[in-house]
Amino acid sequence: MFVGGTHLVTLPRGRPHPNGKHDQVVDYWHVIHSFRRKPMALLNLVHRDRLFPRDAYGRTFDCLRPRLPDRKACRIMVDLLALAHVRGCEAELAEHLAADHNPGQLPTGRLCAYFAPDPACVPHVVVQLAPQVQRLMIFFYRASQFMGSLLSRSGVFDLPRGLLKVRC
Repeated sequence: MFVGGTHLVTLPRGRPHPNGKHDQVVDYWHVIHSFRRKPMALLNLVHRDRLFPRDAYGRTFDCLRPRLPDRKACRIMVDLLALAHVRGCEAELAEHLAADHNPGQLPTGRLCAYFAPDPACVPHVVVQLAPQVQRLMIFFYRASQFMGSLLSRSGVFDLPRGLLKVRC
């Protein structure tokens, strides 16, 4: 895949097998937004094993399913995939998931806190807006200039120059 002339990534291709079937290439980045709206779609997905970016994600889902209701297990797994997608920590999250398969703990809260951005690194931005009265006066002034130029260009109306101006 290229952006302009810069090579970003090489995506795998689905190659045909000797039996005539094509291999399916599924990337969770393309479907994570749909799964966030409907997490239960993960349960009966045909290509679910190919969807997980690493084996640790599949093993985590296999550990969650017998211990939790399907709805809860799917929600947790979609939250983990979304965390990997949004934070860009797919490999590191897989290491944490592979190291810890404690059935008593649900991994999302602890991992979300671990991968959250450091509050000290987040810049504090203050945006000062002009008072609404000033913004409206500027808007009406520009609108009157625009309308005046349209009317004088048409030749139908010849208005005196200062008629449409708004006094500030």
